[in-house]
Parts: sequence; structure tokens; C-alpha cells
Amino acid sequence: MRSIPLFDTNIFPDRQKGEISDGDWQHLLRHRPPRSWPLSAITVLELLVGVHRVAPEKFDQVKGQLALAWELSKGRVLDEPRVLLCRHLLRRPFPLEPISKNALSSLMKVTCLANSQEEILERRVPYKRLMYRGKRLAGIDTTLIDNLMAGPKEQWVKQIETQLTEIYPNWCEHLQKTGLRLPEELRIRLESSEVWDLSRLKFSESILVWLGADADHPSPSEFAHRIDAVLRFTFWVLRESLLCRYAYDQHESDIYDQFQLHYLAAERYVFVTNDQKLRNRTSEFSQADRILSFEQFLKTL
Repeated sequence: MRSIPLFDTNIFPDRQKGEISDGDWQHLLRHRPPRSWPLSAITVLELLVGVHRVAPEKFDQVKGQLALAWELSKGRVLDEPRVLLCRHLLRRPFPLEPISKNALSSLMKVTCLANSQEEILERRVPYKRLMYRGKRLAGIDTTLIDNLMAGPKEQWVKQIETQLTEIYPNWCEHLQKTGLRLPEELRIRLESSEVWDLSRLKFSESILVWLGADADHPSPSEFAHRIDAVLRFTFWVLRESLLCRYAYDQHESDIYDQFQLHYLAAERYVFVTNDQKLRNRTSEFSQADRILSFEQFLKTL
């Protein structure tokens, strides 16, 4: 089965800045399947967040990145990864209202058609859909985008803080007093990899419970293997939070990366990213061979 690439957000500004050449980009487009490759829902959300956060004079830059994403995907968007986990691995519905992939595709199109940030916010973008006779005016409710991103961020923070509390219940008070979350004797003990290995199954089991999986299907150990990249990346964040001064709630790009890695639970997906820090952090993961740079992916075509 041929791999399906999921392109990280950084691919599109890299193309825009010329760090991905015209020749390489055209080579990529020529080798697309007839329906093209879908975009990750997380990538689309990241790109859309920039639409209203960017200064108005930089709107064309953000719009250009979305236009490149649309060109590559032909507007196709995947369901968010936890929905796919539930559907294909757990065989049950996702427990929350999922992000609509069709809505994300429409929001991308609206942005590509807009002439300015103001036009989007005031809902003055001429937008034609097949169901309409003629054109309708459209826009983007930016609070909707913020709310869509708030859910994954809140869950990320909750997961991290639950793990921190299990390891050291008084971490919050200790942080306020010292600027660190753990006393020195605990930090020394937690430098051992064995401590983190013991946490894998517990963390895997907690995700299964949250997703409403049936008892023992899959087992926590089997599920941990399928989401190995997610677990290892999360434990990297935990180690940095406990042993150093990492502020996990202030690193949005890490939140997005962790959610992107959920897609790797399905072997048909590869993640294409030019984020060298992410690739360094994941280089020893069991799924590292499916985390490729843009150049590496081109060589597979």
C-alpha cells in the first residue's frame, strides 16, 4: 500500500520563501494521485489561526500559504487524528463533536478568495458554492477557529498536568516557590529511563478510557505500540517540564506536533516536516522512519 503524506504547516512558508525550489514543487505536484493528497486537519487549523492573528499588512503572506496548501490538496482535508483512531482502530464513535473536515475546506477556500483580512472578518468575501445560484458573501468567525484550537490545547495541558500530579502531587506549589516543579532528589530519580517506561501503559490506558474503548480491545500495550510517537513525545515534554523549566502551555507548536503524531497510529500515513527540532526529538522513536523531511519524501516519488 502506497504511503499517504501529511504535510506539516512549515512546508508552505518554506515553499513561499523559496526554500523549496520551483522544480521540487512541480515534481511534487506531478506525482500527486488524481484526487491529490488530503491535508491534515491540524495543519489546516494552524494555517487558519494565522489568518486573524497576523498583522493586516502580512495577510497576503498567510493567504499565500493557504493557497499553496489548497493547490497541493485540491481542498481535501482529513478528519482529525483522534476521530480516525476511534473509527479504524477502536471501532467506535469519537466521544466529542468532531471538527468538520468540510467546514475546514470551506474556510480555506474563503481565505483564498479574500482580498484582505478585513473582508474576511466583515463577511464580505464573494464565495460561490454549487448549491447556490450565483455568489454569496462569506467570511470567517475567528472565535470559531480559536474555539476549535482551544479543545486540543486544553486536553494537552490536562494530560500533562495529570501526569505531573501523579509523579509529584505538590508540583504546583513547588513551582510557585522555586521556579521548578520538582525538588532535586526527585529530579535525579526521574532522569532514569526506567521510570518513564513504567508510565507508558498507564498513560496509554488513560487515553483508551477517555476515548471510550471497549475493555481490553485493544490492550493498553498494543495501543501504546500504535501511538508510540505520541507517548514518547509527551514524555519528552514531561521530562523537560519536570527536570527543566519548560512551559508546556506556552509552546503551541509542540501541542500541534503532538496531535499530528496521532496520525502515525495508522501505518499508511507518513508525516512530512522541515521542523528539524521535531525530527531530532523523534529520531529514536519506533515510527521515526515515517517522519520525513520534504527532501526525503521527494526521493520516494
